[in-house]
Amino acid sequence: MSGLNRREALTAALGGVAASAIGFGGRADAAGTVDNAAIEAMLDRDMAAARIPGLAVTVMRRGAQQAMFLRGKASVPFDAPVTDRTLFHTGSVGKHTIAIGILRMQEAGLVSLDGEVGRYVKDVPDRWAKLPIRNLLGHTSGMPDYGPGFAQDRPYTRKDLFALADQPMQFECGSVWNYSNTAFTLLGQLIEDISGMSYARYVREEVFGRAGLRDSRPDDAKSPIPYRSEPYEWRDGALQHAVRMSSSVSHIPAGGLLMSPRDQPAWATALTDGRLLSAASAELMYRPGRLNNGGATGYGLAWFLDTLPSGRRIVWHTGSVPGYRTAYYRIPETGFSMMVQTNVATDRHYMIAQKVAEAFDPGSTTLSLKPIRETDAAATARARAIVLRTAPLSGADFAPDLARFIASHGDRTVPRYDMFGTVGAFELVQESVSKQERWRRYRATYPDHVRYVSVGNLPDGKIFLVLPR
Repeated sequence: MSGLNRREALTAALGGVAASAIGFGGRADAAGTVDNAAIEAMLDRDMAAARIPGLAVTVMRRGAQQAMFLRGKASVPFDAPVTDRTLFHTGSVGKHTIAIGILRMQEAGLVSLDGEVGRYVKDVPDRWAKLPIRNLLGHTSGMPDYGPGFAQDRPYTRKDLFALADQPMQFECGSVWNYSNTAFTLLGQLIEDISGMSYARYVREEVFGRAGLRDSRPDDAKSPIPYRSEPYEWRDGALQHAVRMSSSVSHIPAGGLLMSPRDQPAWATALTDGRLLSAASAELMYRPGRLNNGGATGYGLAWFLDTLPSGRRIVWHTGSVPGYRTAYYRIPETGFSMMVQTNVATDRHYMIAQKVAEAFDPGSTTLSLKPIRETDAAATARARAIVLRTAPLSGADFAPDLARFIASHGDRTVPRYDMFGTVGAFELVQESVSKQERWRRYRATYPDHVRYVSVGNLPDGKIFLVLPR
């Protein structure tokens, strides 16, 4: 494929459906004009393929709305359309609100990122007390995720949640990257204990209020909130209401926020104009963490971080709760940002975000990457076997800390793509090498979509992290 031009390579990589699925007819022309009708047609095709009831896509450039696409139903039984005021649950996309609160408190001298969480949170279990806030924000603390028995529709007190997660630490702090919602729930308690407010009130007044948001707010499942969309999922071939979260779970600090499309431009502006954070504090969110072995985590403070071969940085996050999926995508250098919000459980929301981003900001996503010359076929074969699980995971492939984690917690700790269908090509599309690590990004091509995975190796060749990006 190295002889193909960019459009041909991308079309082939998407299994022959790129021209229609990514919507090349909607891409910006030389004058920067985008064919919105082509984007709408692309979204309608993707909604039909993924059976999405309602969808909102807001595209922004330096805080100004560039386009908004509102499709489908916020409520199917009431035939209520998605509007610019429709509220969607953002799930873990809301985690950066926690980071903003913590950084604001650091600016005020109330906390330190390197401070131990037990200094600030009341009644924290002893095994967590010495964990630094920075590690909690970066998913390297070793704190386990919600424990056995956690159910979205059950009410929980702070004591209940602490008891559920009060299990042995998963790994030594700083030795492994592993996603933990519990860590962010604990940080929400920190904000409450320092501010003297409930987390919901703090967000309303100190974050969303300062940002000038009109509709967005913490969720409260028991309350009849105007314009809140209904959450759905497909079960046994039928569209059904998703599990209704309890109020204590629906606004849990790990990501319990509702946001509307019309609030997105104001939010994008507030993230960069100094209203919420100084430029120095904001930049801390986008600084990748490092493990004890020197490897970069690809995650900052509540944001996934990425860099394309062009040097363009990508800041992003996805969110998932029962009946909602969200993807937020930002390109700091160009001021481009966008949010995709849906009211159904689907695994295609991030791909939709990438397609729209490519249409408005060509070359801004991994979809623009071409296969590159293979320099280590053995490493690619190993990555393919790991991701597709064509053989059991071998501890010999991984750095010691990650190998121990896999041995004790199972192969769910490493992304797997074998459940998404039959893979056609598995190709190297990006490689970067430094003294501390080597990263290789691969594209797995399926009949109707693609997925990406990045593998980080230490100088001795051992894998220290596998990320779905």
